[in-house]
Amino acid sequence: MWTPSELSEATRGVMWKTYVSTEKHMAKHVNTRSKTMYLEDFMRTVSSSKTEHISCLASHASNASTCSEWMYPRFPARWIQRFRGDAEAAKLLEMLSFGGEESEPIIRVAAANTQWGAHFDEQHNHLVQLFGRKRVVLFPRYAADALRLEKHRHTSVHALEDPSVQHVPALQVILEAGDVLFIPSMMIHFTEALASDRGTLNVALNQFSGVAHG
Repeated sequence: MWTPSELSEATRGVMWKTYVSTEKHMAKHVNTRSKTMYLEDFMRTVSSSKTEHISCLASHASNASTCSEWMYPRFPARWIQRFRGDAEAAKLLEMLSFGGEESEPIIRVAAANTQWGAHFDEQHNHLVQLFGRKRVVLFPRYAADALRLEKHRHTSVHALEDPSVQHVPALQVILEAGDVLFIPSMMIHFTEALASDRGTLNVALNQFSGVAHG
């Protein structure tokens, strides 16, 4: 059920909200825009590219639309067609989605090397790796200053490469399919999709719950 091809079939004809950037280091609200697309189109784009993204046609092209695009599709799990006919699964997903759009389980698909920049969430996050592998790097809350996260939840500062954060201690975790990582609210984290022996795509699910206090 959780392979990219099965998800594509399960949501055939339904658009996925997709974050798009010309940089593989994607920072929400900083260097991304959103669009809607079918997951099958995303997969077709990835499979036709030798570098897991749309190759830049000309490095100095005047038309920005010809440059590379890194894409990160997301979709609410409860709207997957297969679950609509499964009363037990539908009931569970409805319960998990009780907090509304901000709390419901979200499925995300990414190609290898796609990076979701350092950020924090105001809710607790259970990150479930469903297919492929993902790198997650966790940072202490006091790293917010170095990462310039004082006023925003997302930053363009590259948590692994920027010299200004090299002194900050970090914990790196590699998630394999079936692994679950609990990320407490307000904990800063960075993610990167990794290739695996099953290919370049990876699928994960986020379940948010609770609200940070203080």
